[in-house]
Amino acid sequence: MDIFDSLSPEETEALLSNYTITVRSPGDLVMREGDCLEHLYIIVQGQVEIIKSLGSADERLLGVREAGTLLGEMSLFDVQSKHTASVRAITPLQVLQLSRPEFESMLQQHPSVMYALLRQTSLRLSQSENITIQDLREKNRQLTLAYEQLKEAQAQLVEKERLEHEMEIARDIQRSILPAELPVATGFDFGALMMPARAVGGDFYDLIDLGANRLGVVLGDVSDKGVPAALVMSMTQTLVRVEASRDPTPRRLAANVNQHLLLHGSSRMFVTLLYGVLDCTNGSFTYVRAGHPSPFLWTRHKPPQSLDFKLGQLLGILDNPILDEQQVTIPKGGSLLIFSDGVTEAANAQDEPFGEQGLSELLASLHNFTAQQACSSVFQAVLSHTQPLSQQDDITLVFIRRL
Repeated sequence: MDIFDSLSPEETEALLSNYTITVRSPGDLVMREGDCLEHLYIIVQGQVEIIKSLGSADERLLGVREAGTLLGEMSLFDVQSKHTASVRAITPLQVLQLSRPEFESMLQQHPSVMYALLRQTSLRLSQSENITIQDLREKNRQLTLAYEQLKEAQAQLVEKERLEHEMEIARDIQRSILPAELPVATGFDFGALMMPARAVGGDFYDLIDLGANRLGVVLGDVSDKGVPAALVMSMTQTLVRVEASRDPTPRRLAANVNQHLLLHGSSRMFVTLLYGVLDCTNGSFTYVRAGHPSPFLWTRHKPPQSLDFKLGQLLGILDNPILDEQQVTIPKGGSLLIFSDGVTEAANAQDEPFGEQGLSELLASLHNFTAQQACSSVFQAVLSHTQPLSQQDDITLVFIRRL
């Protein structure tokens, strides 16, 4: 609404000739919020934008004003006569600059302008009120959204804490399944370690007292990791213990465990297994290998190397898997290491595996270590090799040293 609409062209021209017209460039501030009123302005030509909280995080555009608009009238109602918003030129601008006495004189000379100003002010207040209501609605919408997001985040945090608690319980349960302590046998030193890549894993080991100075030694590796693998791991270890109590013969035990896995296990998971019977009287170790890495044997005078092997197929897939049966004697002063593939396949950032060569070189330096110390050293060496990468697979070791 142009406040000059009520005047004739002649009256408008005469009015404009009586007052100062100033020119502003785009981007110039005509008024700054908080400054005291010095002049009022009537836009003769161009556009300005009305801005609240200019330069702050709460800055917002209240509107755009064009020719015929009075600027600064709200300062007339302020107790301290301060501008309530900032005004910035959008286009090249021409404004009629009026002091307060000049403005009052103009209204006395042209009463019709007063009514135009009142209508303009009323319309502007109505628009400002609508903008305020829209702002409040938008802020309310944002607050509602933030509240819903907060509730969702809190629910996720509670769920995360619940899952972490359950995983801690699962970890404790898995640890309890492993032997609480290693057996003691005259002339032998035993060490073992199982470190899952996640909270729980699919690797397991066991040393089972078979009587008559014999030990059943088993190390298994369930495909995949995490909770599903841990469940299959638990079932497999239980099956091994049950079958060992019935018939500890390595081949028959592996065949029986395989049948149980086919009957009750998951078709999506398989198990590699190395199970053997150690005769603590003479050091002989008769074992069966089902898809598992071949163990390492060495003495002070013979370097560590992987034992000869034949084809050995995984358990839980075929009805009659081919099994690798072997028999070896651990000589006095000799050592045997059984391990999962998480040791030799652990790769660094250059995708270089720790490998059998790396394992052999490390084992050759562990002659003066106890069996348990040797397990810890192998584990730490693998972690050092893969740094800064995190552990990608479960790592399990069983170390047998004949004294």
